[in-house]
Amino acid sequence: MDTPPLAHHSRNASIRKANGRHRPRREYLYIYLPDLPVRQICIQKGWPMDRPVALYCRRQHADRLVYLCDAAKKAGLSAGMGVADARARLPDILLSEVAPEQTRSTLEKLARWAWRYSPRTGIDNKGTDDIGIWIDMSGASHLHGGMDAIIADIKKRLEPSQIPVYCAAAPYFAGARALAQYHPQAADGLVMLSSRAHLMQMLSDLPLAALLLDDHMLQALSQAGLRRLHHLQSLSYAQLAIRFGPEFVQKWAIVCGNRDVAPPPIKAPPALCVSLSWAEPLAGADALQQMIEQLVQEIASLLLEAEMAASCFELGWQRSDGQIGRLYFNLSRPGRSSDILRRLLADAATRIDAEFGIDYSWLQAHKLAAELPQTGFLGTEPCHLKGQHIDHVLDILAAKLGPDKVQRVTYNSSWQVSDSMIYQRLSDAYDSSASDNSSWPAPAPASLTPPRPIRLFEPAEPVHVVALLPDHPPAMLRWRKKSWQIGRATGPERIGPRWWDTAHKEIKTRDYYRVETRSGMRLWVYREGLPERGEAVQWFVHGCFS
Repeated sequence: MDTPPLAHHSRNASIRKANGRHRPRREYLYIYLPDLPVRQICIQKGWPMDRPVALYCRRQHADRLVYLCDAAKKAGLSAGMGVADARARLPDILLSEVAPEQTRSTLEKLARWAWRYSPRTGIDNKGTDDIGIWIDMSGASHLHGGMDAIIADIKKRLEPSQIPVYCAAAPYFAGARALAQYHPQAADGLVMLSSRAHLMQMLSDLPLAALLLDDHMLQALSQAGLRRLHHLQSLSYAQLAIRFGPEFVQKWAIVCGNRDVAPPPIKAPPALCVSLSWAEPLAGADALQQMIEQLVQEIASLLLEAEMAASCFELGWQRSDGQIGRLYFNLSRPGRSSDILRRLLADAATRIDAEFGIDYSWLQAHKLAAELPQTGFLGTEPCHLKGQHIDHVLDILAAKLGPDKVQRVTYNSSWQVSDSMIYQRLSDAYDSSASDNSSWPAPAPASLTPPRPIRLFEPAEPVHVVALLPDHPPAMLRWRKKSWQIGRATGPERIGPRWWDTAHKEIKTRDYYRVETRSGMRLWVYREGLPERGEAVQWFVHGCFS
């Protein structure tokens, strides 16, 4: 049974035909972090990274090296070597036992951190060589400027950690993992989404270790003269199965992309909750305030321990008569600061109807997001801290004045000029995908958009206009019982409903002009209706400039 022919995928095409249906092209991004375990141990024990450092574990009734830093590798040590031999060759080497649970926990936090790029992420930590996370960017890469921009942003954010980051993108998971782990260009970021034929050409030069085989199988293949993947391309599945077994054929099919197998993605963490029960019913403003203080302190400690942040909090209580009450509070961005939570819940005690007392109370954190320590191995992001301080001030104002009183102006994709900016609550306007939330989103840079007046008239005021031709700017207009001579005018800027929007077919297209009167007033006027279509024409003043 020969290997099936490789299908061709265009780099610019976003869909392909399979089983009679069009489906999006798959895009997997693999982030390989081989030095992560060593870096963690060095930070934990305070060891310098320029010293030879190695981690070992118990294998075959002996302690053998598993992870090594660059200094240890340059000294001639390698994975699989016994600890006694390593000490004999390099007496000043620093050794420590591996901590797989610590590494796995960090990878899970990194995978949750990667939710800013895609909601489908996971970890790869089955073997000693699999230290990385993966991101399924299918249908989402264009939202972040393309795969090259995503890789550049990831490397920039992880740069303060001083951990080498190897990234590769491919149409299937196994191909991305093989390129990230073994291709020399993965250190700069490798994107290979053009075609499977080209991808297989790049994979052909990789070692057979990309198949994730055990040491005995690799040694047997090496003795048979098979050391690179291209040595297997001339052999059929039947020949490989007879010589090396069906498991080997499955791994070879996975790397070739004929079987797309990816680890399961990580799940969103469950809501965190702290609770208090009282032997005697709790009543009184002071007692309720102390109860809230205790709940806030416990939930803040729990979030800090879990290295998570939350943007929604639920304060609940059960009265002695069995009635249950709840209050909800929102933050503009996920947080866990006890000071912010106290200010957020400052007036919560006055809003609790305790009646004859409260027997049970709780505080629950929803909408959790990964919040790695700012001084941790991911480093500090100044823009993130700046935006955090601004949002803390806004949260304090919202807690004082009410969540509906403090609003944020956000851009709304609408052809109607009056509907292009909307007011939203802070928690609704928060954009987790933005790299700097301190700047409010805009449709385009201000230098690339036409000028807009600082004041709009709602509704627009009708005017009488004298124009040379129906499609020329006005030469004079009569507005508010006064005639205005026009000195200068620019335009038109045509604004109208989308041609495919059947709900607004009756709305006429508008031609906007920026006009300046002889007295210096600058107005924004528009003509509604197109003469070339035979429509009735009307003129309006929609706003004035400063």
